[in-house]
Amino acid sequence: MRRLPIPKCLACESATTTFWFEKSNDHGRYPISRCKSCGSAWVYPRPSEDAIRQFYEKYNRHPVDLSIDALFGRVLQQERDYPNSTIDAQRMVARCRTLTRGGKFLDVGAGYGFSSRAALDAGFEVTALEPSSVSRAIIKKLTDLTAEPNMLTDAFVQAHPGGFDAILLSQVLEHMLDVQAVIDQLGSMLAQGGILCLAVPHFGSTISRVQGKRDMFISPPEHVNFFTRAGLEKLLTGRGFAIAQTDTVSRVDVDRKLARLPVRRVRDAAARAANAMFSAMDATKTGMFLNVYARRA
Repeated sequence: MRRLPIPKCLACESATTTFWFEKSNDHGRYPISRCKSCGSAWVYPRPSEDAIRQFYEKYNRHPVDLSIDALFGRVLQQERDYPNSTIDAQRMVARCRTLTRGGKFLDVGAGYGFSSRAALDAGFEVTALEPSSVSRAIIKKLTDLTAEPNMLTDAFVQAHPGGFDAILLSQVLEHMLDVQAVIDQLGSMLAQGGILCLAVPHFGSTISRVQGKRDMFISPPEHVNFFTRAGLEKLLTGRGFAIAQTDTVSRVDVDRKLARLPVRRVRDAAARAANAMFSAMDATKTGMFLNVYARRA
């Protein structure tokens, strides 16, 4: 099959890009290209916006047999059992709070609203964007915020020039087709000196390197971008941002993963070893998820 010429890297804009492999799954076959300079990868040719929309409509539906109240109860119970979303949200919001003096916060792709709740608790005035009507209903119950029913529309961006002191995209950028345009839009909505926080799966993590082409986050068409630390930082600096801080975060529900081990002493030893490994990965910034904080110059 004749392949299209691969454009410059969508992260660092290097011309040293090449076809890597074709990912096949239940949704189709997706050629993956990779940058030899920064190591980032992406689906190319890009899926159409219609194909992405159809995927989410078909595969990312909420349980139809649950009322909003029942779903809200399930969300809260899951968070009590394993408060991953709350912990991540509180950490990222706290970092944004230390990096900006301003008080206006934008949560893009707010999901169920845990980051919006953390921002409210930190004293921010919060605007949330979330396209899913069910998720917006959960946000309302969790925070009493009425989330905007969209993502980054041209109308919303144009209505808020320099309007926010902190903007958060947590587990969003890996889904978006035109990442350079997205970063430009976010920059236009940040006040001078404002902080942008991006959280994405780390394609340069120790686990990702071990998994290679079997990386658990290479899951098109849900994920279409796969960022290394170098790639994400260069994407931001190339669009006029200055990197304020970069962290990696590794967290797995170890107790649940090891629950089938029959001997408690073995489970405890395995959990200690796993947690020590994750701590070492994060200390060397090779953990599972990237958190990059960038300041508008």
